[in-house]
Amino acid sequence: MHHTFPDIKDNILVLDNSWKTTFDSCPAKYFMKRISGYDSIFGSTALRYGSVWHKAMEGFYRSVKEDSWDEEKNLKRALEWADKEWQKLSNENTYITDYRTFENLTSALLNYISLFSTDSTMLKVIDTERKFKILLFNYNGIDVYFSGKIDLEIEIYDVLWNLDFKTTGWIVPTLLKELERSWQFIGYQYASKIEYSKAPEGTLLQIHKLASRKKKNGEYGKLTMEHHRVPLIYGLIDLKRWEESFKDTAIRIIRAHDNDNFIHQYTSCSDYGSCLFKQLCQQEDALDKKELGDRFQIKPPFDVLEEGGN
Repeated sequence: MHHTFPDIKDNILVLDNSWKTTFDSCPAKYFMKRISGYDSIFGSTALRYGSVWHKAMEGFYRSVKEDSWDEEKNLKRALEWADKEWQKLSNENTYITDYRTFENLTSALLNYISLFSTDSTMLKVIDTERKFKILLFNYNGIDVYFSGKIDLEIEIYDVLWNLDFKTTGWIVPTLLKELERSWQFIGYQYASKIEYSKAPEGTLLQIHKLASRKKKNGEYGKLTMEHHRVPLIYGLIDLKRWEESFKDTAIRIIRAHDNDNFIHQYTSCSDYGSCLFKQLCQQEDALDKKELGDRFQIKPPFDVLEEGGN
């Protein structure tokens, strides 16, 4: 059977960690986001801050790779790339202003550079934002690929690591409990073992926390700014279980298409707050025929392989 959908083209399904997680949480949400392309007109300040922080880190370490450790050049590249990304995202959506401002991001960047200043004596940048697309298996005539983008590949004292950047407003130990068995990091280690003869030791998780509580008068209180670097190491059994889970999700996506049945998973409606698509979900219309009103729009779905640099 020849499949042509936004996610399956020419009998090829390319699946990254984000889309795998979305389908695992709620197939109907996967359909609305990836196949129908629905998106809110309102942007998340947390996601914008996280995206811009990633771009700042990419600019900083790209400069380190090209210009060596030159703090002035490294910082300049980081700020230029961050500013460009901030402007781009701010023009795409409507945002409600909070403490996640570009000024606070700049302060956090200066704090980060100061805190990890000794990196220049031990850290070597191998590559930044490396994209990959790996053929994993074939199911009923569909080639299934695993895709992704590794934030940073480094060597510390000649030991190879993947380094991933995360931003959060959570309590860091709570976040670590969520991320220590993350399929994303295990999947990236799996990909690196296939792509390289020398596999990474594991993932260094670089967490940047920025948090502030809103007062009764609507203003924000004292700003909490932290940076943490935590090693995560996975064994062969973890990689095997990741592969089993990835294949299971891909097969369920293909079967959902074959049966034209993307089920609603109400148990996920309140994950990380109320689901963005709850308003659309409550409509009785088919998943590809929702009334979007003035709060939703149609956008090309995220594709990690098409996300460009500066």
